[in-house]
Amino acid sequence: MNLQQIIEQVNTDLDDTLENAVITGWVNRAMDIISAVTRYEKRVTLLFEDGVGDYPLPPDCLKLMHVIGDSGELPLLKLTDRMSAGYKRWGNTIGFQNISGVSVDVYYQARLPHLVTPDDEPVIPPQFHDLFILYAVARAKYQDEEEGLVLQRDANNEFGRRVEDLRKYYAQQETYHIDAVYTM
Repeated sequence: MNLQQIIEQVNTDLDDTLENAVITGWVNRAMDIISAVTRYEKRVTLLFEDGVGDYPLPPDCLKLMHVIGDSGELPLLKLTDRMSAGYKRWGNTIGFQNISGVSVDVYYQARLPHLVTPDDEPVIPPQFHDLFILYAVARAKYQDEEEGLVLQRDANNEFGRRVEDLRKYYAQQETYHIDAVYTM
């Protein structure tokens, strides 16, 4: 299901016509919420530059999985450690100390990519695309007065159940790995 089909289904379920931008915003918010339960993984290769010790992490980084240098996996160091070899994370910055080599591969769990154009499709399995419709319907009914409260509550409850189904689906998978390689 692409973004245009999701928007059409939301409008059908609501028996209304909302602005595409509003529904797209809700769809992308749902994408952010479910990012925590998916295993959307990426890799970035950091090429060391002379005199640079800190590098920005990609903006879609949720959690670092592995940081691997020329000699193997690097340990996460305490910020107060000034002697050991490894890496430190401070906010959205990763820093290295006492590392030899020219590059490091950083594997991380990423936020799901937002949908922008009408033909964009979510990267999660198609059987879970109803999550976006449920979330958008719940958000739309949240704005309604009393008659929308039951539909809003039901959509919220179903959204929560489907997120749990998605979590269980990924727990049974090996790894949901999208190997997107970036060089920073």
